Amino acid sequence: MQVSEHLHLVLPEQGTKALVHITDKLDPNGKPIVQHRWFNDTDGLVAAVGKLSALPRIYMGMAGYDDAKERKQEHALFIRSIYHDLDAGPEKYAKAVAKGKPDSVY
Repeated sequence: MQVSEHLHLVLPEQGTKALVHITDKLDPNGKPIVQHRWFNDTDGLVAAVGKLSALPRIYMGMAGYDDAKERKQEHALFIRSIYHDLDAGPEKYAKAVAKGKPDSVY
């Protein structure tokens, strides 16, 4: 399956799409700088993935978001996928539980 076909299958048609690049550069607090790029359609996202695929740590938000340009749950309008964050680990789940969320959701 080609990248274009895959992304058209898993992403909703509606909403703004997010491409995320976690850079090797660090912010003043020593955390990696995260760059977001936003697209009005999946074809734009597919084109950007093709150009940026050689970069390490490229991710896509798996929802269609509102115009706030933030990948937060309250801004996700449409979701077509069921997914699991494989790299979440015990620390991330512990933080979710501390916030009163189920341990499988953060």
